[in-house]
Amino acid sequence: FKLITAAIGLEQGVAKANTTGDFYCSGYQQVEDRKIGCWHKQGHGAESLNDAVKNSCNPAMIQLGQRIGKKDFVKYMEAFGFFNLTGADISGESLGQFFRADSFNNVELATLSFGQRFTVNPLQMLNAVSAVVNGGQLYKPTIIHKIKNEAKGTVEFVEPELVRKVISQKHSKEIRDMMRDVVEIGTGKRGKVHGYSVGGKTGTSEPSPGNLEAGYVASFVGAAPIEEPEIVVLAIIKNPKEKSHEGSVVAAPLVARILSDVLPGMKKTNVIDLKTTKITKNDDIK
Repeated sequence: FKLITAAIGLEQGVAKANTTGDFYCSGYQQVEDRKIGCWHKQGHGAESLNDAVKNSCNPAMIQLGQRIGKKDFVKYMEAFGFFNLTGADISGESLGQFFRADSFNNVELATLSFGQRFTVNPLQMLNAVSAVVNGGQLYKPTIIHKIKNEAKGTVEFVEPELVRKVISQKHSKEIRDMMRDVVEIGTGKRGKVHGYSVGGKTGTSEPSPGNLEAGYVASFVGAAPIEEPEIVVLAIIKNPKEKSHEGSVVAAPLVARILSDVLPGMKKTNVIDLKTTKITKNDDIK
């Protein structure tokens, strides 16, 4: 969810991607009577927004959320589709649980900023991240790509339905650059796929105080090729039984395995030339 907060901050003009020292992490953030910790207890120190996303830093995201404010945060939550069903042609989709949009408090704004104490469904999250990386356009997700009538020899394609423009092309590119850094040098290194340019974001959600037996939720979202994404994969693992419950350890390798299976079969993808490290187009990759 930090990707969404970063996108809102950029779009609202309350932060820039690479302003050195724009945020500061001491290991926790004081919000009213609460000390809300960062996973990196020693703190990350001075950070740009890019650093904050790369480091998955909670205090920096809280500071950004405070700049955005409740009113605009709710406005963008709605714009990204988190308050409505996606309308995908499947049954059983349900809404998550959110604070009362007209009266949530400063502590709830803080936890919202880094993605905790509320829920969204996986299709909403996947759709919102797709909008973040595709140039800022939110589409209605579809399950069927085309309908082929063998008897008539016709093919009917299901065209994407644009819901709304959410963020600008410029800010979408800046988020893609952040996601690339997450995988290349940040918390998502286990999401790398040899020979391909991948961007991603880790997620680790702790259980709510009244439901500790539910355990942590580890997640990772990966997009490739990150320069012009054609595929986004979201893996969510509830109550992982591994030694670690972090998305970077548990979920990122799974997304990498899925992408490594899928990407070679796509006809149009960006392939990293490992000798020159340049990105080149290849329309005939098998």
